[in-house]
Amino acid sequence: MSLLVPEYIDGTPTFVSYAADIQRLLKKGDPTIGWEGDERLYIAPRQGAEGYVVGRLCEDGVKRLICFSKAPHRLDKQLLIMLRDNDTRHNDVRKRIEQHNARVQKEHDDRAADRISEAMDRVIHGLRKDQGHHYA
Repeated sequence: MSLLVPEYIDGTPTFVSYAADIQRLLKKGDPTIGWEGDERLYIAPRQGAEGYVVGRLCEDGVKRLICFSKAPHRLDKQLLIMLRDNDTRHNDVRKRIEQHNARVQKEHDDRAADRISEAMDRVIHGLRKDQGHHYA
């Protein structure tokens, strides 16, 4: 038995008429790219803007926004690849984000330490130049 997402949720259609193939792959999966599919996902027109949104009718009955399109609003397998790469059923997305943030923070800290070290070297050089004759 498969889940039947209603055609409309809160008055918004859960389909995009020009994307039947992608909508089918979204739900059923695409083994050629490793996307397992999720029967609870749906594609809807983006309200108040161009493009589309991908939502999920969750087990608790709440609909949740998964992602939305940006121009040029292509609706193709790239969507499925992005969903696959961020699928929390198989990927620890939070860990990946935390590792990325730690790497960015370390790069920032390293650059700051380099700037401070260079500044200290200039200060020491200036002090030696200006006051060094007193200690020779």
